[in-house]
Amino acid sequence: MGSAMMPDVLHGDPPPRQASFGHGALWLLAYVILAAAIYVSGVKPIGISADLHNYELLYNASAINDWPTILTGGDLGYFALAKLAAAAGWSFDLFTFVLAAGTCLLLFVVATRLDTNRIVLVAIYGSYLFWLHEYTQIRIAAAIAIGLFAIYAARPAIRWPLFVVAVLLHNSFILAVVPYALLKARRIDVVAALAVGVLALFLSPLGAGLVQRVVSYQDLASSTGQFTDINLFSLMPLVQLCGIGCAILHFKELSDLGKEETVLAAIGAVSFYLLSPIPVLAFRTFELFMPFFVILLSRLWGVSVVIRGIILVWMMLGLRSAFFTADSTVIM
Repeated sequence: MGSAMMPDVLHGDPPPRQASFGHGALWLLAYVILAAAIYVSGVKPIGISADLHNYELLYNASAINDWPTILTGGDLGYFALAKLAAAAGWSFDLFTFVLAAGTCLLLFVVATRLDTNRIVLVAIYGSYLFWLHEYTQIRIAAAIAIGLFAIYAARPAIRWPLFVVAVLLHNSFILAVVPYALLKARRIDVVAALAVGVLALFLSPLGAGLVQRVVSYQDLASSTGQFTDINLFSLMPLVQLCGIGCAILHFKELSDLGKEETVLAAIGAVSFYLLSPIPVLAFRTFELFMPFFVILLSRLWGVSVVIRGIILVWMMLGLRSAFFTADSTVIM
């Protein structure tokens, strides 16, 4: 437990009062941030997101494709929602806004359930991941939001059904579900069953769809000139490794959730390097596990000046990647 002067941020004591959404004006601030996030991600007033045109094409395709085509393809949950929305007469803009609102609401609930410094969490998330996911990659954003809700806010009885929903929205989320399931598995027979299930998955049409997605991503990247090569000395993965290293130094002091976040964040960082021969897959996997790293950083904010320095550097790099590079996620 923490002392009277300093809360134990590693073991889950409540964060300082000024960093909590639990009192008066800070709840109002939280709702203002939520409303702003929904508006910005749903309306996109700052600039065109890099993937917006592709999503509009997919929405229009969903409107004309028949149900057998949708239900036997990849990301069938997302395309089923898109087809239902189109059948109801929704415009693409309305569909995007509703999806953004649902995603932000789920993330808001997750933030209120985390025993971490929520002000720091919002600041870190808003420096990069919000622009990458909620503003730009709306499908994976919705899947990740459901997955985080399942982990941090849902009752255990509905956690795994929610994971299924998340994977149906964006099949690549299975890459996050599998290591999380292995972390939670306490018996060897569960691990074996999971291994068989994953093998069956990758031999199924869904698995073939994942492989085809990688091929499509690589072809698209080659045609646009993006993600055709990878810089193994990129600063953001290196800074993430530094943050993970600091977490490992305090690993025994971390809560169970903090330990799990450290492992998942490490998987994301290591995958960036291991998958570097396929740059687009390396980037996507790295980004998929990044939310766990962000939550971990917010837990560690009060631990040392070094951690706070790492967080500030990571935030500056995130803003640079979102707005000020040739392949920025937001086109202003």
